[in-house]
Amino acid sequence: NNHYELQMERSSLIKRAALFNPVIRSALRLTLIECVLDHRRYSYMEHFFNNYLSSNEVEIQKRNPVQGANVVIDDNDITSSINQKRLLELYFELCKFHDATMVCSVSDREKLLDYARKISRRFLLEDDGASDQSNNGNCLPEYVAHVALGGTDMVQAVRFALRDEDDFFEMGTGGDGDGFHGIRSSLESFLSTQESFLSFLISDDCARMRAYLRGSSPFFCVKPQHFLKSNKNVGEDDSNAYHNFLLHAILHLVCMMIEEDDSEDRIEGVEGNFIKNDALLFSAGKRNMGSPSMLCCALFIKRSLQKSMEAAKEALLEDDMTGRTSDSNRQVYSTLINDLQFFWEVYIAPTGGTLSSLELSQDAQEALDDIRRLLVLSVDQTVAEDKTSDDAILPAAAMARVLSSVDVSSSVHCLAEALLREYTLEIYPNFQRHIFHEWACKEAKESCFDGKYHSDGYLVPRIFDGLSIGWMNRFLRQMD
Repeated sequence: NNHYELQMERSSLIKRAALFNPVIRSALRLTLIECVLDHRRYSYMEHFFNNYLSSNEVEIQKRNPVQGANVVIDDNDITSSINQKRLLELYFELCKFHDATMVCSVSDREKLLDYARKISRRFLLEDDGASDQSNNGNCLPEYVAHVALGGTDMVQAVRFALRDEDDFFEMGTGGDGDGFHGIRSSLESFLSTQESFLSFLISDDCARMRAYLRGSSPFFCVKPQHFLKSNKNVGEDDSNAYHNFLLHAILHLVCMMIEEDDSEDRIEGVEGNFIKNDALLFSAGKRNMGSPSMLCCALFIKRSLQKSMEAAKEALLEDDMTGRTSDSNRQVYSTLINDLQFFWEVYIAPTGGTLSSLELSQDAQEALDDIRRLLVLSVDQTVAEDKTSDDAILPAAAMARVLSSVDVSSSVHCLAEALLREYTLEIYPNFQRHIFHEWACKEAKESCFDGKYHSDGYLVPRIFDGLSIGWMNRFLRQMD
């Protein structure tokens, strides 16, 4: 009891100091962001919030020792443990959604809107007095949402905007398309000065976290869009730096395990899904060799296949859609056909394709089934056409014309976007708490010392500037 009272007193002093000092408020806000983005820290903070009791709840339990934990707490008590836990979970989901908006292209935001509505239904369901919110244990009471998320007007604006795709994505700032930006910013400011978070900073959980991280590499926040999406404005050196980080992400996928349902070491409650499991957690099970295709397929589409399709379209226009005008364009058609053959055999074939071995989300699976259907229909239709007449299209050009059609191009693009969304929302958070990510951060730290940030030998800005020379050799040695 004395320890708990001392903890509450200290958290109250910090909160009082932050109330009158903007520098402390800013530092606490950055600390919250750091603890949520670094999933090594977030696991400790989540554990603390799961066992947290507010000072009001402790006092109520003291006055009702018989009922104890069964004492009913007012839903509108914003400091209650359940509401604080809901707010932390909401903030975590909003951070993941922001990363997904930066990866998602403008043309595919409709699919991302479905995920935004899922977040809204889970946390921001409007209480009209008639609906039963007992079925949604994470839903925030109206008063809590009003205080923590920037006011009723802002929350209502998000609810109304979610009914229309354009309205929601226009609410984002700086063109990022994140309609949750306003409530996420308000939630950062609110949660960083709450008793729950301040208590965590001076708790035993935080002390264990610091002990665990002592001697480990500092956290570098590398956003998925930096290494998953090519940027024409990024220089060659920066592109190589993010490419090396991408290799760490792919190696993480290579080492992910599947927990077999009939394994003797199977952990109760864990499904045989490689997305939910992690190489760091399970030594039992086997590797799914198709798991790297989550990224490799999307990157092949973005970096090779779509370029081949665009080149084939331009060549067909030059040849009047027949392929007989210019012999130099035949190589372009052949390249597209070879790329699509490789795409089918390696990634999407129903039997033998690497994606067929994965348990994908409904969104990604629908995109995969759609491109399979379109390619089969397009090829069968082209093979069945009569090519005996003198004015018939050359076979290679005819095949390139159907394979670079609007329907096929759009379907290929949708598959790439679906895979990148699923990776960002489901797998990248696991990678951030994996030892491979820590090794990448260690190499990034060494790169900061060796590169342009060497002026101060003690304070090195945590700006990702690539990995140090020889990182692959050191990575392989550590793997051994």
